[in-house]
Amino acid sequence: MKNILNVGVLGGGSFGTALGTVAARCGHNVKILSKTSSTVNEINEKRKNTRYFPENILLPENLKASSDIKEVLEGVDIIIHAVPVQSSFDFIKENIKYIPENVPYLIASKGILLKQKKFFSQAWIELFDEKKVPHCILSGPSFAIEIMKEYPTVVSLGCKDSEVAKFVQYNLSSDTFRIYTTTDVIGVEIGGALKNPLAIAAGMIEGYGYSYNTVSALVTRGIYEISLFSEKFGGKTETLYGLSGIGDVMLSCLGTLSRNKAVGLKLAQGQKLEEIIKNNTEVAEGIPTLLILEEIIKDNNLNMPIMSTLYRIVKGEITLDEAKTILMLRKLEEESGLRI
Repeated sequence: MKNILNVGVLGGGSFGTALGTVAARCGHNVKILSKTSSTVNEINEKRKNTRYFPENILLPENLKASSDIKEVLEGVDIIIHAVPVQSSFDFIKENIKYIPENVPYLIASKGILLKQKKFFSQAWIELFDEKKVPHCILSGPSFAIEIMKEYPTVVSLGCKDSEVAKFVQYNLSSDTFRIYTTTDVIGVEIGGALKNPLAIAAGMIEGYGYSYNTVSALVTRGIYEISLFSEKFGGKTETLYGLSGIGDVMLSCLGTLSRNKAVGLKLAQGQKLEEIIKNNTEVAEGIPTLLILEEIIKDNNLNMPIMSTLYRIVKGEITLDEAKTILMLRKLEEESGLRI
């Protein structure tokens, strides 16, 4: 039997609510931070979060919500961070006094910090300076709605401290949510972040009318490009082969629930990026990730033609037809497998 813990979830969106539900199903007392009073009231009074989930999805009774971060983090044993990536750095800095030392801080947000041009693990010392806050990175094929429906879900947890990793793994795993651990934190981050722009490209291809041949080629060569990036920054082969690499790419590029893929579909149908972003209920992290990714690609002289061409499409520099010609008529070469 697990000990009953206090779990604080920062972010009342779909994924924060889903991971809070995971913790509550394990028997823990969960409090979710939401800045929206209507969401707080609906969770507490009706056990629902209908902004993100259907009416028939009920939340566990041991899951509550609050707009007071001090209340959410008081006496907490595990913190789950599900704030959008581009708001995360400032959010943590603004609330650092409420974040206790020596409590596992589980980051479920996927992407690259735009202003800092870094992943979370690279910015951690800058965030906390001398404050001891052990962090983990959660990634893998995990649509929030399927977690809520208790479909078996398996994810990867990257953490340098094996004891912290085991603590989180043991206390948040169940018969519907299984966690594997790895010490390759940067590898987990890279897989979780770079699959988002790749999913945008997959949506574009589908929206343009291409089918299995093209999508399969995109996913395969896209994974190769992610492996080049991972090699540069110290990621391990087995991580990219695993849940936060190929697993998450398959989910986001081939599934129908990916919000990043949905952005690509809409772009292919002629919608403007600004309009898509404005009308989205949730953030599609692939767009800001792609913008900063192109800078990192250039800074490090990486050969990632799919990502660079996608960047030019999103920026409105070239059309999809032009992108096809650029990619298909590149200099012919031998095929290389995963490079790590």
